[in-house]
Amino acid sequence: MKTSALMSIYIGTLPTDLRKTLDSLVNQVQQADEIIVVLDGPVDELALSILNDYSKNLPLRTIKSATNQGLGPALAKGLAHCSYDWVFRIDSDDIYPPERFALQVTYAKENP
Repeated sequence: MKTSALMSIYIGTLPTDLRKTLDSLVNQVQQADEIIVVLDGPVDELALSILNDYSKNLPLRTIKSATNQGLGPALAKGLAHCSYDWVFRIDSDDIYPPERFALQVTYAKENP
């Protein structure tokens, strides 16, 4: 089962939180096949640098929005760029246990 992961960041995203979230994605037992990150308006240069660093270990793809439109519209824009039917929704300030994606994929397969 191929999966996408979707997250949005904006100027208020804390780089330290973003780094912790991305670390938790690197440590997933089952990786997402793509990670779509919506840049909701201008974002901090450090956040861009962090995304660039993690793109070496994660299948990150950024989608830019010229202005900040808010979480809902940003996610809708990002969802249109997801390649797969199954999408993991992630927040830029959450830390996920390594089994999160694997458990959700297993559940989806067992409970169609």
